[in-house]
Amino acid sequence: MKRIVYALALQTSGAIAVIDGVIITYGELVVESFKVAQMLDEANTPVGEPIGIMLNPGILQVVAQLVVLLTGGTCVPIEPCFPKRRIKPMLQVVQDKHVIMHTRGALKLRGFNHIYLRNLGKHSTSIISNVEFVRLPNRSHKLFTSGSTGKPKPVSVRASSILHLATKTPATLLSLSD
Repeated sequence: MKRIVYALALQTSGAIAVIDGVIITYGELVVESFKVAQMLDEANTPVGEPIGIMLNPGILQVVAQLVVLLTGGTCVPIEPCFPKRRIKPMLQVVQDKHVIMHTRGALKLRGFNHIYLRNLGKHSTSIISNVEFVRLPNRSHKLFTSGSTGKPKPVSVRASSILHLATKTPATLLSLSD
């Protein structure tokens, strides 16, 4: 997945990647994601480590997921509107140590490294060439289901499954013109 986004950024850096009130190009998406990915790299995040993402749907969610994939982590998206007493056990069950959030002070989770994303502005689209990507484990995401007990249960999802949904499902066809 990260290779596809990166290739699009190299080929068409000015092409629109996401529209969500503001527009972000593939070049801006990749440049911003690499900047934030450095924070996780500096924290010596091991390959495959789950990284919590507590953001609403939108541009920042897209950036956060690309950040996690670029560092070789596993995306663990969690609705930020969930109560704190529900969020912390969800992060603990997947042995998460890092959480990507929007703003400081919105929610403080003791025992976790908080990484804050700010609203994106226009940035240079100078993309690093010849990037070597970390090989990911079989999963790219851990999503929570309600489970038969009513407790959230993590399920591993492969990047290829998400790409299949995005490119092979008639209702959500993803193409270069998106």
